[in-house]
Amino acid sequence: MKYLSLSFLTLFILLSASHRAPTPVVVHVFRDRDGAIGKNIDTAIRAIGLQQLTTSDGSPIVVATFEFKSYREGLATIGTKQQPDIVIFDSRADFLATNLGGTPTNLNCAPDVTCAAAIPSWTSGKTREASLLVLRMITSNLPSS
Repeated sequence: MKYLSLSFLTLFILLSASHRAPTPVVVHVFRDRDGAIGKNIDTAIRAIGLQQLTTSDGSPIVVATFEFKSYREGLATIGTKQQPDIVIFDSRADFLATNLGGTPTNLNCAPDVTCAAAIPSWTSGKTREASLLVLRMITSNLPSS
């Protein structure tokens, strides 16, 4: 009887372990929080959090932002010290000044303000899938869209 109880306990633990929730995929976003686009981008990111996005395999997507003293300071660290999954630039010229790889997407970030976003070449796998979805949702949740 003692071995039977131990067998059931072991089976229960194994079954419980196999039904764990998928590990969340964190998408790191860099943007100019203090510039003309900051408020709108942050509003779009908050809206994404409420939509409870998931990857194709059901992993929840969490959006995290990089915070720096200034946009220029943060921009200088991208690719060397920091590797965000999505970079939202104040302008296409800022994208061209970096070596991220990827293709920039124009966004209507604020009235009469077009910014550019890119998913750098170092973002891959499930994080790339999640980043593509997050960027699409940022685009559709911007007030100017």
